[in-house]
Amino acid sequence: MQRFAAALVAVCVLAPATARADVDDSALDAVLGGEVAVTLRNGTEAKGTLVSFTRTSIMIDDASVARSDVVALRLVSAPPIDENALRAAMGARVVVRLRDGREISGKLLAFTPEVLTLVGDDTIVRTVPRGELRALRHRALGRKFGIELGMLPGIMADADIGLFRAYVSGAFFFPAVTSGNIWGFSAGAGVGIPISPSTPALKIDVLAHANLLGVGSSCSVCGYPTAHTVAVGLAVGVHTTLDSGFTIGVMVPVIGWSATPDYHGTTNTAVSYYFISSGVSMAIGYMGYRF
Repeated sequence: MQRFAAALVAVCVLAPATARADVDDSALDAVLGGEVAVTLRNGTEAKGTLVSFTRTSIMIDDASVARSDVVALRLVSAPPIDENALRAAMGARVVVRLRDGREISGKLLAFTPEVLTLVGDDTIVRTVPRGELRALRHRALGRKFGIELGMLPGIMADADIGLFRAYVSGAFFFPAVTSGNIWGFSAGAGVGIPISPSTPALKIDVLAHANLLGVGSSCSVCGYPTAHTVAVGLAVGVHTTLDSGFTIGVMVPVIGWSATPDYHGTTNTAVSYYFISSGVSMAIGYMGYRF
């Protein structure tokens, strides 16, 4: 009877220890998707990509290994996508490449140690096993051409293609309130640089631009011609475009020079008229829709 009691104690106490996995969840989670080598209780070693794991088993490539048989784990090569990269991509449009070469694109909604959750352009929500991932990249902005309303107000059309940035704008506020005596147009081109790889639609703009300002005489019987000011300079700004196509931004003149021929045949040059022409003709602050 005493021997039976001792055997029963051994089964109840020692069996769970024998069946216990020697590699805990945090260690497996840290190398999920990487190439690993696990040592089994029988002395053999299994190598491959750690695809997934549960409380009772580990999936290495296409083979399932019992957690209770694993006594050691060694990382051969790190997972291709770490936690920091996934956190930085949260809410962004991404393209993930899988082990079999397929690519899935969509907005990254969430991720866990087991799966990624994305919603595609077709509004279908998809889950992708973490162990199947091989690469992740941010999807280039698909909307390139925009129509915007300026702050004063004015109208602007622009292009946002990769790093290339360009615009053309005109004022209708000043012509409206001055009966057409003051008008202006502006055009520029330069670069739009993403602030962060995880937010490719949020860009800093650096643009060379030119303005044309016209100022007519308020005296309709005096016969004075319209004074034209030509200005060139450098502007900087920031803009972003949402997935819906809504775009918003600011553009500020920084430094420039202007020339104004007068009716006496001389030309006046000034920095101040560069800023005046920019205020009339540029969309300093704007919002609109990008196609």
